[in-house]
Amino acid sequence: MNEYSSSEHLRPVVYVDPAKCCNCHRCIAVCPVKMCNNGSGDHVSVNHDLCIGCGTCIDACVHGARQGIDDIQSFLHDLKAGIPIVAIVAPAVAVNFKGRDLELNGWL
Repeated sequence: MNEYSSSEHLRPVVYVDPAKCCNCHRCIAVCPVKMCNNGSGDHVSVNHDLCIGCGTCIDACVHGARQGIDDIQSFLHDLKAGIPIVAIVAPAVAVNFKGRDLELNGWL
């Protein structure tokens, strides 16, 4: 194991319901990181360590098989318990909050 290796995995952000997935591969077609999807089984599964969580696959799935994973309750619990939380914003914040982008950290 080197300094870039980790035994930890990224938190899943997309859930796939195998009962609703018909393996049509529409999610794979729209995914900017196609390698995070595995369509070789009876449904398309997600490698959460490669998924960037953009949600494009959720919007593209006409079968309702993909959903975003909502962890708001865990977040609120940790916030109430005083557990330190880090917020990271995308560089696009400079465009979307023109002139007020530095205030965003305070709002968060």
